Amino acid sequence: MVNISEINYLGWPKSVKLSNNVLELVITTAVGPRIIHFSHLEGENLFMVDPQTAGIQEGDTFRLYGGHRLWRAPEDREQTYFPDNKPITFSPTVNGGRFVAPIEPTTHLQKEIEIALEDENSVVITHRITNYAPYPQELAAWALSVMRPDGVAVLPLPDLLSHDEHLLPTQTFILWGYTNLADPRWRFHTGCLYLWQDEKATSPQKIGFSNGRGWIAYCHSFGTFVKQYLIEDKIYPDLGAVTEVFTDHRMLELETLSPLVSLESGDTVQHLERWLLLEPIADELLDTPQEVIRWIESQL
Repeated sequence: MVNISEINYLGWPKSVKLSNNVLELVITTAVGPRIIHFSHLEGENLFMVDPQTAGIQEGDTFRLYGGHRLWRAPEDREQTYFPDNKPITFSPTVNGGRFVAPIEPTTHLQKEIEIALEDENSVVITHRITNYAPYPQELAAWALSVMRPDGVAVLPLPDLLSHDEHLLPTQTFILWGYTNLADPRWRFHTGCLYLWQDEKATSPQKIGFSNGRGWIAYCHSFGTFVKQYLIEDKIYPDLGAVTEVFTDHRMLELETLSPLVSLESGDTVQHLERWLLLEPIADELLDTPQEVIRWIESQL
């Protein structure tokens, strides 16, 4: 059973709280849509909330806010950063709700997030972007989860294969102009890549993957957040990135993308994620990444 209630969350009135016996989500309706809180029931938030913008509404400037948001890709200073500072509409569903933003007057796009508490410890997030411009637009849906500091992203890689039997590549890394693989926050391991969030870091880092294993995770003392995503045999933005991870001194973002589509007027692109919230991973287990992968995949 899903419980739905209205609360004031950090100054945002009429925020919607969705919960069951295990999980708790809070979604702002004064701005957004933003899933601003995700935790175990009555637990600590796994998402970062920017204390400088918490509770603020209206205005023409994009604000980070924190939480989970929906953007359009490829990233563009004018198109992507449209400020989501206006009230949105909420419609309850049997096991969650739909949160729909107004049509953006400059991009002519409308964004929607639908949340369904699938079972006790997992949530299905459906992202939709609809084109209301009188012309087609090429874009991808881009789902970004802003995680609180002091954790580590686990980015699993495809299985190792024999050189004698498999001659073709299985994975592409996509680097940004500011990506520095010598930065100590990166840790390369057999079968996965770690990226640590460090509040003392002085520069951002980002990497993208063309494949992966269909999930990425963020390990924190408050819990292990896992995002599952689909990999389609289609063209993706950002040189083929299916998933991306970004960090700076404030937070770490786990990001997934849909394939690029050409949306005719009135058409919608849809992108799904499945979230799980597992128990925290002990520090000693993090020292054995292959065991971390096995433990997470045993619960998917």
